[in-house]
Amino acid sequence: FLAKNIFNYKSVVYQAIDHYGYGYKRTSHEGIGGSNGEIPDCPYSYVISLYGHNHFSPFVDLLHPTLKAQYPKKYSLILDIMDAVHLCLIMVDDICDNSTKRKNQTTAHLLYGSCETANRAYFVLTKVIDRAMKEQPVLGMELLEALELILEGQDMSLVWRRDGLRSFESHGEESLLTYKKMALLKTGTLFVLLGRLLNQGDHQLDNLLGRFGWYAQLHNDCKNIYSEEYALNKGTVAEDLRNRELSFPIVVALNNKHTESHMRKAFQSGNQGD
Repeated sequence: FLAKNIFNYKSVVYQAIDHYGYGYKRTSHEGIGGSNGEIPDCPYSYVISLYGHNHFSPFVDLLHPTLKAQYPKKYSLILDIMDAVHLCLIMVDDICDNSTKRKNQTTAHLLYGSCETANRAYFVLTKVIDRAMKEQPVLGMELLEALELILEGQDMSLVWRRDGLRSFESHGEESLLTYKKMALLKTGTLFVLLGRLLNQGDHQLDNLLGRFGWYAQLHNDCKNIYSEEYALNKGTVAEDLRNRELSFPIVVALNNKHTESHMRKAFQSGNQGD
């Protein structure tokens, strides 16, 4: 009876943490949020403190070196759009993955709760959409279109995770193309969006930046499986495999007769031993 009630109590505590967070006012993180070590008062500001404000400025300065000097308001808007899309999707993605770490720091939803973190992501995106529509309507429309495509790709990935391998019916070369389609939507679109914003909706950089996004997805997929540094920063080894989430190395292994059975077992169980 005592053990049962202790277990129930712990379950309630964990559920409370999941929904409402540890309580950021009682938590400090060295090097984050100021000299007193207190973390920011909202999850979006916290994630910005991990990645840095204007995370995409090196790309913008490389692709359009004169934009900042010629059109400072547009420059600021584009960087704020890219920060909002990139970081808000990260906030929600960490909730979906139940991740405990991001850049070797506690994930936002564990500090602020999944409810506040998700709501803040929607709020930040809504505000930046409204701002873009007022200041640069063409960029606002590009932003909306990009969000639809990114979320379509994310939805494909989540359905595969929910239903397991039976929902991923492609085989051989077709399976790699199916996965690539999802990755180009989910990740490639983010970089394509940057090119569209810089060129007032023009498609001239679509191919280049789409391919760069595909490379970024492959790089992330391989690090997720093989990188010790990545495992340290995320707080777990092979997070995709544990979450039953398809990645490029997993799809390749599923198509290899020597590794297919082992991969299926590991993918379906999620156990450390497998």
